Amino acid sequence: MKAKILDILSDLESQKNVKILYVAESGSRAWGFPSPDSDFDCRFIFVKPMDDYLSIVESDGQIGFPVDDVLDISGWDLQKTLRLVRKCNASPFEWLQSPIVYREEAGFRDQLWTLCQEFFNPKALIFHYLGIAKGALSKTNQEGNLSVKKFFYVIRPVLAALWTQKYQAIPPMNIEPLSQLLPKELDVLLKDLITMKSNAAEGIEFKTPEVFLNYIQETMQYLEVEARNMDDRSFGHQTLDKFLRNTIEKYDH
Repeated sequence: MKAKILDILSDLESQKNVKILYVAESGSRAWGFPSPDSDFDCRFIFVKPMDDYLSIVESDGQIGFPVDDVLDISGWDLQKTLRLVRKCNASPFEWLQSPIVYREEAGFRDQLWTLCQEFFNPKALIFHYLGIAKGALSKTNQEGNLSVKKFFYVIRPVLAALWTQKYQAIPPMNIEPLSQLLPKELDVLLKDLITMKSNAAEGIEFKTPEVFLNYIQETMQYLEVEARNMDDRSFGHQTLDKFLRNTIEKYDH
């Protein structure tokens, strides 16, 4: 599959006249709870020729490849990525931590990751993750149960938000270190659910443990109160502008 992904990306580079700087998995395979039928969620960051940034014609900040049951490939222009970094958007923070990297330009990930630390905004990040969790939690059926997939789409962002609040740091994307925040009995139960998911179809529904639902609701309520009491942070753009300019000049083709 990696060879197919790299072939597709190479074709996209030629067709769109861009330079892809970084490609990684961003989905259940990188989060640490894949199912046998999990697709491949590939996300990449690219840079365009300098003339594209100097034109009055607006160019697309995103490139996508037709999604099917196996592959979901899309990428963001570096300019768009850096704008989201300034807003403390979780997506680039997660992409840069992925344990599954398909391709990268030497030094790019480390440089951008270091830069990301300057734009950490715990309040924004907590509300971002709580929003994801609420969206997934709304998918409960009439019996109050979730699909296995949706359950993990709730618990991981809740734990990511809790990590942000507790450690005042960008949370890891993988479920394993996040699960250490759970009470011992829930950590054991979560590992059992990860094993179950690894052998089941993603859409299968299961009796969601009440103890987990209670923990999720209580933790979300706690985090909302904590986040509201945090100060808002705003950041300048000079360091991001410099990184963008240097990168465009380096890869201008």
